[in-house]
This record gives sequence, structure tokens and C-alpha cells, in this order.
Amino acid sequence: MNSSGEEMTKVKCDKEVQLEELSETLDSKKKEENTKQLVENLEEANSQLRNELESLKEKMAKTGEEMRSALDEREENMNNLKKQVENKTKCIEELQQENKVLQKKLTAESKKSNTYEGKVNKLQLEMENMNKQHKEAVDIYQKDIETRKGNENKLREEVRGVNFYCNLIFFNLKCFYEALLARVLALPFQT
Repeated sequence: MNSSGEEMTKVKCDKEVQLEELSETLDSKKKEENTKQLVENLEEANSQLRNELESLKEKMAKTGEEMRSALDEREENMNNLKKQVENKTKCIEELQQENKVLQKKLTAESKKSNTYEGKVNKLQLEMENMNKQHKEAVDIYQKDIETRKGNENKLREEVRGVNFYCNLIFFNLKCFYEALLARVLALPFQT
């Protein structure tokens, strides 16, 4: 009977050891599953962050294209305004030349008749008014050109600011991902 009691004690001890080993195996598997789940969650979060970053990049590119298009359009408008000013200046110069010729003719004709004197005075007044109007128009165009240049510079500064913000977000996301990956890799792996 004594040996039978010892055998039972030994069987009982063996069972307890087996139970303990099974328990440790289950704990190890649970930890492994938890780690796998954590890695999957991190990969999913990383994928979402990448998608958001791509979306942000696309929006930035679209905004940049819109700004470039607006700048191109403004530049084209400025070029058109410059051409208009050049054409008007040329027209005024031609009119001034014609006026000089007319003045000479009128001076010659005024010797023959005093009736032309009133016409010369009238033409001179019209020419002065045209010169004044031309000067005012040129001043307005010049101010408009300067204003547009200022707006163009502001748009360029805004584009730089948006690019800087994008780069900053990308850098922060990269640091965050690297830190998370380091923490996951630092978790103990038991087999």
C-alpha cells in the first residue's frame, strides 16, 4: 500500500507539473496573440495615417495648382494691361505729332485768316485734356500693377507656408510611427 500511495503522489505531482506547463503555454499563446493583435492594430493605424497623408498631399498639390493658375492668370492680365498702356501711349504720341503738324499748319494759316485761331486754341485744350487723362490712366494702371505684384508675393508666401506645414506633419507622423514600432519590437516574445 505504501508503494501505491507513492505512485499516486507521483502521478499527482506529474499532473500538477503538466497543468502548470499547460497554463504557461496558454499564457504564452495569449501574450503572442495579444502582441499579434497589437501589431495588426499598429499596421492598420499606420495605413490610415498614410492614407490621410496621401489625401493631404493631393489637396496640397491641387491648392498649389490652383494658386499657380491664379498667378498665371494675373500675370496674363498684367501683360494685357501693359500692352494696353503701350498702345495708348503710342496713340497719344501719334496724336501729339499730328497736333504739332496741325499747329504748324494753323500757324501758317492764321497769317491768312484769324478764323483759324479759335480752332487752334480748342485743339490745344483738347490735347491738354487728353494728356491729363492719359497721365491719370497710366497712374491707375501702374498702381494696379503694383497691387497685383503684392498679391502675387502674398500667394507665394502662403504656398511656402502650406508646404512647410505639410513637411512638419509628415515628419511628426514618421517620428510617431518609428516610436510605436520601437515599442512593439521591444515587447518580449515568449515561445
